[in-house]
Amino acid sequence: MIKEFEERNLLRVAIYVRVSTRNQEDKYSLAAQEHDLVEYANKQNWHIVEIFKDVESGAKFDKKGLTALMDCIDDGLVDIVLVADQDRLSRLDTLNWEELKLVLRENNVKIAEPGLVIDLDNEDDEFRSDLYNIIARRERRLFRRRSQRGLRQYVREGGMYGRVPFEYVYDKETKEVSLNEEFSWVISFIDELFLQGYGPSSIARRLNKISRTPNGAKWHANTVYQRLLNPAYCGEYSVSFMNGETITIKKKYPLLRTVETFERIQRIIETNAKPFSTTRKHHHPLAKLHISCSECGRKISLQQGDKSQYGGYRWYLAHNHGLAEPCPYDPKYNAVRITRPLVLAVKNILLSEETAKRYLDIEFKDESQITQLEQQMSSLQKMISDNNGKIDKLLDLYLDSKLTKEKYEEKTKSIDIENANLKASFDELKVKIELLKDEKYSYDALLDNLAVVEEHLSTIYRIDTEYSEKDKEDLISALFEHALLSPADGTITFKFTTINDFPIDLTVRIDETNVEYEEHLLQQQRERYEATQAILDAQPSPISFMELKRLSGLNAQTLRLDEERFGPYSNLKLGKGSPERKAEIIEGIKRLITVNPNMTSIEIAKKLGSSQGTILKYIRENNLREDRQRKG
Repeated sequence: MIKEFEERNLLRVAIYVRVSTRNQEDKYSLAAQEHDLVEYANKQNWHIVEIFKDVESGAKFDKKGLTALMDCIDDGLVDIVLVADQDRLSRLDTLNWEELKLVLRENNVKIAEPGLVIDLDNEDDEFRSDLYNIIARRERRLFRRRSQRGLRQYVREGGMYGRVPFEYVYDKETKEVSLNEEFSWVISFIDELFLQGYGPSSIARRLNKISRTPNGAKWHANTVYQRLLNPAYCGEYSVSFMNGETITIKKKYPLLRTVETFERIQRIIETNAKPFSTTRKHHHPLAKLHISCSECGRKISLQQGDKSQYGGYRWYLAHNHGLAEPCPYDPKYNAVRITRPLVLAVKNILLSEETAKRYLDIEFKDESQITQLEQQMSSLQKMISDNNGKIDKLLDLYLDSKLTKEKYEEKTKSIDIENANLKASFDELKVKIELLKDEKYSYDALLDNLAVVEEHLSTIYRIDTEYSEKDKEDLISALFEHALLSPADGTITFKFTTINDFPIDLTVRIDETNVEYEEHLLQQQRERYEATQAILDAQPSPISFMELKRLSGLNAQTLRLDEERFGPYSNLKLGKGSPERKAEIIEGIKRLITVNPNMTSIEIAKKLGSSQGTILKYIRENNLREDRQRKG
């Protein structure tokens, strides 16, 4: 009983050990820290709950071991956190240190190191702990400065640090660089193709046909592009330091590219509008348009998929892979769902004022319209003001330690994005009201402000039939400066490019399904139905369903579905069990026994092409011979 009481009252300790690098792990090892701390905890008669380890910088808050330790504390499993020295735990910036203290304080957990216990509820202990953290951070900065001074001197003396391009090999003892014979050929290969007009993507594809990178991965366009930009292949080694100093050493690397070739490559790159030239052969209406996400504010890219069975390629709109903070909606759309309604809208807007009114509110009605817009401006202004108030409240919650740093940053970022969109809408409404008051907001004014319109007005009605994908691409990129996709409500808003900041947007609803695909599919199904009917029409007399399956090569489900879509086949015998065939037999029985009441069931079966059993069954079920029963 007494022993059980003593066990329940043992202090529960979590041991935390950390080193900054793998090299430190060997010199001042985790094992040594762990050994000393376990021995100390045992001497204090503390119960060790768990041992947490990290091999990362103390300035980094998001560490695996530290996160697991905080989870353990939140679960109420710890009374003391034992460390070899507080700087193992606390080399954090002020905000992260305050958050760590909050977790410890809320769970009544103390910090201990051999010979010292710090109670964060005690003001003197907390002050001492804060001072310790400040000193640890200062030491870390001084260490980094000393390290940088040493590195600068090391480079001046001919040394190198960091990764060298894999076309070279660096010998640390001799401080000499030599060629990596296995990959030194790559630079001349890239240069020759680039100067012939190939883009990085095309060059990467050619490299993948003959080799892989040193780590066995495929070549990518960016890998090629970085090699086109790197002056190292002209012999130059250049490194920049935190104090702003850049040290450059000429002829450090063996030459793989002449200076003249490098300068020629840079001139070609500078003349291209994009970061690197491409050999894009396939055009798309949205290819040149900048599209961003209304939810997270980041770019949405047009991505080329595989070949479509209907010709051309499939295209998709989505965020790029590998975002540090994923979008809450993570939108991905088949681009057809946007281009179809967009092209239709552009056609109607440029075709005439009447058709443009389906999409744009460009008609001045009366003074109440201005009043309504002014009310919308007031609402937007209030929403912006309310959002600013929310940010102030979030800051108060954060300063009162009722909100974590991550949550605070996440919520304020979301509000900032919303405020930016609200401010843009507010400014547009303001300009629109001024134009309405001056009677300058009209369809004619819109056309006057769209510099691109003149060349397209006479041919826009043929956009569906005669415009190539490149024609559509050029028109869309000239008409609109950017677009905002809203995955929450399934719309995309296009901002017109206007001469005098004419405030007009086009919002189209994204198709719920791929309409073009469904149209293609329906056309295929209709052609199949017509081909099946042609087989039936070629027969001298009606054939059975089984025979139709054999002749057409289609299964029963496909044939029945086509019949449901486009109507019953002609020149086809009715199925034995079908409702139509049953009704036909019953009508035939009625007709025959009306003419000859004494006709036997066998005779009726022969006349109607059915079995005697079926005839007798239908006679009984429908009381077709109430006066007497006949045997076959």
